[in-house]
Amino acid sequence: MRRVLWLAILAALVRGEDPAPTPEAINRAIDAGVLWLKSAQLEDGSYGPCMAGGAYDGTAGGVCYRLGPTAFSLFTLAVCGVPKEDPAIQRGLTWLRKTATRDYEYASYESAALVLMLTALNGVDAPKGKLVRSSGHRRPPEGSRFPAEEWRWMDECMQLLRGCVNAGGFGYWPEEEGYADVSATQFAALALRSASFAGYPVPREDWLDIVDFHAKLQDPSGGFPYQARSKPSRGMTAAALSTLFICREQLALEGLKEPPSLAPSIERGMRHLDSVFDVETNPSPHFEGRDHYHYAHLYAIERAGILSGRREFGGKGWYPRGAAFLLRAQDRKGRWTDGTCMGPEDVLGTCFALLFLKKATIPAVTRK
Repeated sequence: MRRVLWLAILAALVRGEDPAPTPEAINRAIDAGVLWLKSAQLEDGSYGPCMAGGAYDGTAGGVCYRLGPTAFSLFTLAVCGVPKEDPAIQRGLTWLRKTATRDYEYASYESAALVLMLTALNGVDAPKGKLVRSSGHRRPPEGSRFPAEEWRWMDECMQLLRGCVNAGGFGYWPEEEGYADVSATQFAALALRSASFAGYPVPREDWLDIVDFHAKLQDPSGGFPYQARSKPSRGMTAAALSTLFICREQLALEGLKEPPSLAPSIERGMRHLDSVFDVETNPSPHFEGRDHYHYAHLYAIERAGILSGRREFGGKGWYPRGAAFLLRAQDRKGRWTDGTCMGPEDVLGTCFALLFLKKATIPAVTRK
C-alpha cells in the first residue's frame, strides 16, 4: 500500500503537480479550519455582516447582508460535525433568532443560508426510503424530529426565498422584477433540495422553471454566465451544472419526466467544464481575466463532482487537486482568506474551503 502511495506521489511530482494529500492531512486541515471558524465568532454570537462592495460584473454598488455569514458559518460547522449543542452554535442561533425578524429585508442568499443551516443542524440527510412530505408548510411531517419552532422558522425563510423568483430563476430580493442570476439560483436550489429532504412540500413547478431558466441562459459554448448578457465563467458553469443535477434528482423523486432541454444542457455544460477545468484560478470575464470568487468556485466544483458522480473533469481528479491547492493555501491560523470575494473574506473563504474538503454535498438520490 505504501509503495502504491509513493508511486502516486512520484508520478505527481514528475507531472509538476502537488501530490494528493493524505486523508490524515485533509482531516488536520478541516480540524484547524473548524477551530479557527469557531474562534472568529464575535461576542454577540454573529460573524459580522457580509459587505458586498459591488456587483459581480464590476458595476458600482454595495449592500450589507447581516444574517448571511452567521447562518452560513453555522451550516458549515454543522456539516463538519459540530453538534447543535455546541456553545458556538447556540450563541449563533440566539443572535439569529433576535435579528431575523419579519421587518428585516431578507436577501435570497440569507433565506437560503438559513434553510441550509436549519436542515443541517437537525440532521436532515438524503431520504432512505419513500419520501415523506408534510401535509402543510407550517408543520413538520409525521414522525419528524425537526423541532416545530424551527420548522416554522424554515417555512418563513422558504416563503421569503420563493418571493425572489423571477423568470424561473432567483434574484437577490423579493419583488425585484425581471432579475435573476445563476449564483442566487444555485443557493436557492440547494435550500429547496434540503427542505425537500426534510419533508417540506416544494412545488414541482419550481424545478421545471429552474431548468427552463438555465436553458435560456446557456452560452453557445456550453458554459453558463452569471446572468443574461454576461460571459460564461468556470465558476458559474459548475454552479449551474450542480443546480441542473439537483433538478434532475428532484424531478425523478417526484416521478416526473425530464423536460427535453435538461439532458442536452447538462451534456453541453459538462463538455465545457471538462475543457476549462482548473483548481488554481477562476478567471472572471468581467475583470480582465483576474481570479475571482475562487473558493466559492471550488465549492461549486465540489457540488458538480458529487452530484454528477464524476471523479474527474477534463481527465483530472477534481478532489485531490482541489484538496492539494487548499492545503497549500491554508494559513497558520487555520483559515482561508479569499481576497477576490466579498467580506468577511476570511469567514466566507474558510466556509467554502471546508465545504469542499468535507465533500459536504449529499450525493444525488435516485428512486426506481
